[in-house]
Amino acid sequence: ESMRLGALVRGLRRFPTRLAAGAGEAGGKKGGEEGWRKYAGAGLFAIPIAATAYLGNWQRERYHWKVNVIEENEKQLALPPCEPPAKGGWGDVGQRRVGVEGTFDMNNIVKMGPRSAPASSMPNTRGMAMKPASGVTGFYLIIPFKIKSTGDTILINRGWAERSQIEHITEVECGKGLVSLTVVPAKPEKASSMAIQNDPSRDGFWFTIDPAAMAQSAGLPRDTVVCDCLDVQQKTRGGKGPLETVKSPIKCKQISDRTNFYVMPETHLAYCATWFGLSAAMTVGTYIRFFR
Repeated sequence: ESMRLGALVRGLRRFPTRLAAGAGEAGGKKGGEEGWRKYAGAGLFAIPIAATAYLGNWQRERYHWKVNVIEENEKQLALPPCEPPAKGGWGDVGQRRVGVEGTFDMNNIVKMGPRSAPASSMPNTRGMAMKPASGVTGFYLIIPFKIKSTGDTILINRGWAERSQIEHITEVECGKGLVSLTVVPAKPEKASSMAIQNDPSRDGFWFTIDPAAMAQSAGLPRDTVVCDCLDVQQKTRGGKGPLETVKSPIKCKQISDRTNFYVMPETHLAYCATWFGLSAAMTVGTYIRFFR
């Protein structure tokens, strides 16, 4: 009996040690499960963190690209107007201004629209504010123009006129007879998949600049170039006086329109700060939630 009593006492003495060992094993197992969940949660949050950081970097690259494009355009546009190139040489002009003298063919006018007025004719047209507050729309007039010095015929975007005025513009207001123009090769336009397609069979149903189709519609070769008109001048006193700007309700594009984008660089900079800010905020939140 004394031996049994001794064994019982020894067992009771060892019980706290065994209990503590069991609790340690259970705690280690629970801690392992919590650690796995912690890293899994942090990994899940890493996906939107990486995505917003990528978008921020993409906007940063767009900002620098657009600034470089604008600076290059401004540099070329600051040069004095050059002589018109020979046929087929318009691709080498870039964004430089070209001085041409010749006559319009008023029998083959292409109307492109409805469009809002050029940004240069509206106040506060920076960034995405590119539409007039009044909502007035109109059409651009694309007119064949025969260059006197080279005999080449090109398409000129003469400018924009309100819808209510488009049918009342006279030939004189467009530029009748021999006129002097300052032009720049038009920027290419790419219609989105959701945009209405051009319909040459319907008068005025041109929504984007399509040089080949417009040239064909005007009876010209498909490789005819399209240029934006910046200024129209004509000699006064029957061609014997000085050059004066032709007075017209048609609004020509200006140099500033050549350096304007629908989304300006400062907008990309704001987007960049927004995406990087979201990425940083989520990074801090993830650290506090899972590791602090």
